[in-house]
Amino acid sequence: LIHQHILLFEPDADKHTNRIGMIDPACKVKSVIMEAFQNAAFLCEEYYDIAPEIEIKGQTLIKNANGKRSPLSLCYPPPHLYHILFELFKNSMRATVETHG
Repeated sequence: LIHQHILLFEPDADKHTNRIGMIDPACKVKSVIMEAFQNAAFLCEEYYDIAPEIEIKGQTLIKNANGKRSPLSLCYPPPHLYHILFELFKNSMRATVETHG
């Protein structure tokens, strides 16, 4: 909450961004997933010399108001989503490599 307040009200706050503090009203879910996965895979490869691959199944594209397909997005703070996914991937990769590696 303190970080959100600082981003909103500090004197040099960027008023020309789509974000509301740290909340992104159009957070692109797949791009956050891929960034978290790639960073967790890097750590896994550094430690175990191998990392599992990712296969994303499910709805990653939606139709916008104009009927065009666009990336799935939601109103959420990207750093929080990234941290959750990074920890999930990191723990899953470790378990997978130690069990099947």
